[in-house]
Amino acid sequence: MEKDIKLNSAANVKDYNDNDQHQFSCGILNVNAVFMTVMMSVRTLCRHQVKKVMHRTYESQTNGKSDGVLDYYVKLRDILTNKETLVDHLRQNVLFEDDHLVAINKPAGLPMKAEKTSQMDARLIDNFSLYQVIEDLRHHFNSPDMNLALPLPRNHSGIVVFGKNKVITKSIADKFYMAYGNKQLHQQFHLLCIGNSENLSEEIKQIFLKKKEIQGKLEPIEVNKLSVSERKKGQGMICTYKTRILSKRLESGFVELMTNTSKWDCCELLMTQNLAPILGDNTYSNRVAPLLGQLVCVDPELADKGPQKLPKEVSDQLGISTENMLKMPLHLHRSRVELLKFPTKKSEPMTFFADLPEYFKTTLELLKLDVT
Repeated sequence: MEKDIKLNSAANVKDYNDNDQHQFSCGILNVNAVFMTVMMSVRTLCRHQVKKVMHRTYESQTNGKSDGVLDYYVKLRDILTNKETLVDHLRQNVLFEDDHLVAINKPAGLPMKAEKTSQMDARLIDNFSLYQVIEDLRHHFNSPDMNLALPLPRNHSGIVVFGKNKVITKSIADKFYMAYGNKQLHQQFHLLCIGNSENLSEEIKQIFLKKKEIQGKLEPIEVNKLSVSERKKGQGMICTYKTRILSKRLESGFVELMTNTSKWDCCELLMTQNLAPILGDNTYSNRVAPLLGQLVCVDPELADKGPQKLPKEVSDQLGISTENMLKMPLHLHRSRVELLKFPTKKSEPMTFFADLPEYFKTTLELLKLDVT
């Protein structure tokens, strides 16, 4: 694991005592104060003008390059704010159905439950959640007790699995939990990473996670180890994974990620710890920063909170500014899920597949990454 680099700053402050200072010194201080005030005003004005220029430059340079990607959440808002439209969208994206379960391809941005949104993240929209339309899905599938067995975080896209009654839902959830405990890589993700993909390996690895309050928010961090007590109490989690680079160009890569879980944002975090954060990750990506020409992991307490910062080559290729990164969908898609020993121990594995979203394909084309 890369050692976190703590970037500490210190300032020397000299106190002035008015009673001990000569009037001339006081005059100098007053002049300096006025000068600093004027300079701050000029700097603010210049910054305002620079923002205007940057905005005009962005508009003239994008030529609609990433419009299909950045407009994703605008189009999704029309779906998520209308209950009937959302239910219809989910019905059209059914991947598999039998007497026991239903697998659906969930769009990025759809939460499982109603959430409190972040003012910083423009992608988070207050509207319907999956659980707010569960009764409509139950009616459609004629399953009054249908419930979610394998969820997916809000900003992820891809496969979610429902059981058609309480017993089946618990049985499916237990199978997935057993696969997690046995370190079986039963979930496949496709992702687009930015940064140094050289650290990624097809070797099976593990990352140990605990949650810690960082800048007022509870977030997962990597730790060296977990005690048995912490694991039993649910105070920590072990993510087992391996990666495979499918295509790379400039400072971007198209990656296949196999893992035993997607909880605790472990996919985003493990990619960040490997110095290759996922495109559209405005939460953990800034835990990676350049230092003396090399990417390093930054202490989470000191990491910037703001939109993801892209290398110039990548931002130019996408035609996107840092400000517009808040509109960028997270390029992390659960494309395959394997359900073992269901409905009986002798049953053959069930495998569900979900194709990449259109915005994901558009980004791959813009970055000229091979998807064959």
